[in-house]
Amino acid sequence: MIKDGCLVDILNGVCKEPRTRIFKAAIEEFAQRSYMGARTRAIAAKAKVNHAAISYYFGGKNSLYMEIISQITDLVSSYNKPFEERYLEVGDNPAAAKELLVDFIMSKVAPESEITDIWRCLLLIIIHEEIGDRTGAYEILYKKIFEPSLDFTKKLISVVSCNAISDENAKIMAHMLFGQIQIFNYSRISFKRTMAWKSFEESEILILRENLEAIIKKTFNL
Repeated sequence: MIKDGCLVDILNGVCKEPRTRIFKAAIEEFAQRSYMGARTRAIAAKAKVNHAAISYYFGGKNSLYMEIISQITDLVSSYNKPFEERYLEVGDNPAAAKELLVDFIMSKVAPESEITDIWRCLLLIIIHEEIGDRTGAYEILYKKIFEPSLDFTKKLISVVSCNAISDENAKIMAHMLFGQIQIFNYSRISFKRTMAWKSFEESEILILRENLEAIIKKTFNL
């Protein structure tokens, strides 16, 4: 797990320094308006700093944006590393692979908090990039986040299915799983309303986990 950087500070609830306040405000502004629509003056106002502070700490709009992209990739890679280490012990064991697959997918879902609001903002930034990719950042996100995560999920699916699923279909299933998680994280308010849930805490996540396990068991006849 990486231990420093503005994004880590924000997720740890530490947001007092001007640099970190700018970073948090920028995440929210880029999520709302995309890179093209974002305005540095709006970021400065939200962070309660002088406009010149953005250039002082980050060098400008593009440098600030690319720093956010860099810290997103570093953080996600650090989150994934423990799961990758566990994979070395899975071998050809479908039950162990199933457990790791569920743990890995559910690690992308967190209880409701200010932290999950930040994650939703980060997700929106990624979606903006996938749609437009005007900065070239999507290629970085794909190579450093999506491709490794999808490949890891595909390998687990292959082990769970005892290699009964083709490589192409395993890739498709991995993509569909991650796509559903992205949609779920973005539309959590609608989901709570549909389920008539008043909160989204550990108990609700446990329900989701149980359902995910049931789906995987049924899909692979475990």
